[in-house]
Amino acid sequence: MPPAKKNTRAVPQQRATTRHRTVLLATTGLSPAILTETVWALAQETPPVIPDTVIVLTTVTGRAQLEKQLFGTDAAWDQLRRTLLGKQADSDPRLDFDLTPDRVKVVHQRVGARRVPLDELATPEQNTTFADAIVQELWTHTSQPDVHVVASLAGGFKTMSALMLSAMQLLANPGDRVTHVLVSGGYDTATPPFFFPEQKTQELRARDGATLRARAAGPHLRLIDLPVIPLRRWFEDALDRKPPSYDTLVRGSLASLKALAEDITLELGPVVLPSGKPKHWMRLNGVEHFLSPDRYVYLRFFAERAAAGASPYPTPDDALAALKAWLSPQCPGAREPRLDRAREGIGAATYDADDLPKRLKDLRTFLEKLPGGRALAAALPAKGHWGLRLPRERLTLG
Repeated sequence: MPPAKKNTRAVPQQRATTRHRTVLLATTGLSPAILTETVWALAQETPPVIPDTVIVLTTVTGRAQLEKQLFGTDAAWDQLRRTLLGKQADSDPRLDFDLTPDRVKVVHQRVGARRVPLDELATPEQNTTFADAIVQELWTHTSQPDVHVVASLAGGFKTMSALMLSAMQLLANPGDRVTHVLVSGGYDTATPPFFFPEQKTQELRARDGATLRARAAGPHLRLIDLPVIPLRRWFEDALDRKPPSYDTLVRGSLASLKALAEDITLELGPVVLPSGKPKHWMRLNGVEHFLSPDRYVYLRFFAERAAAGASPYPTPDDALAALKAWLSPQCPGAREPRLDRAREGIGAATYDADDLPKRLKDLRTFLEKLPGGRALAAALPAKGHWGLRLPRERLTLG
């Protein structure tokens, strides 16, 4: 009988204009096949998802298994690359993965003055160390605007998966994914190991002695996307710098959540012009504060949208375009000195797309120094949520 026809084709290389890179981050243990299975399943999606870079966090034993099973005699990883990338596999930069320390990262625990590689997660200290490593790695990639992260929970100790999901909930951006790969039908315990349907070794034996064909595994291989709520946009004030540890990340996020839950009342008044000099003011929880022109304009701009019940802007570019129109003399509605005079105080930098997050960060820093200001600072627009997170009933606009 002639061999069955292959059910995949080499995935064309992405165009140079592709905006986002994809990083697959995984934890592994005794079964590194979760990497090849996950990559294969991603490549079968429509459109195909081919990670540019693969990074693994693991233990001493986990690294040894990677070396033995994926880079050993059968060279399973090389087989996978050639199957998915075709004749250009040697020159295609995607699926960048090998045994170098920047791709396979054995997590080390500090013991006194030494750094000792982990080979288990049996103590709270070892789990904390691994959690810190996950946070440091995720921060590196989720802080880059052109990177999408696919985090795999399929390999390693169960604690590793739990910590990865927890960290992704706090650090992921919209578009990032958390996945698990399921293999059934005897392929998960087959001998020799199953890596992906088009692997070189096709004849496998199930635990009960039945003969399996790797190419027939397709219906038994499923990639599951787990819901991930990208909470990062709510905690942007706690994430303006790299957290030194998992514990710091969690405590900072909880503090921000508590601040968001506090009652806030905000009143923004019309500009007062004694002797022709503008004064921009707000009343936060009943206490009056004066604002610089640029801080007033940014806060007023987003507050008016929130008061109108409008949804957040999808991107900072959308917010910036709306801000320009709002500042324009042709903007419909009542014109008060707040706009014309405040616009003079902001300067040309307002119209720089990169400047919007910086100005909001300045406003956030200012508010955090005021009594009750941390809650309002936490409600400001941030990455992934370009709107003021404040109920309409808490806003009064004069």
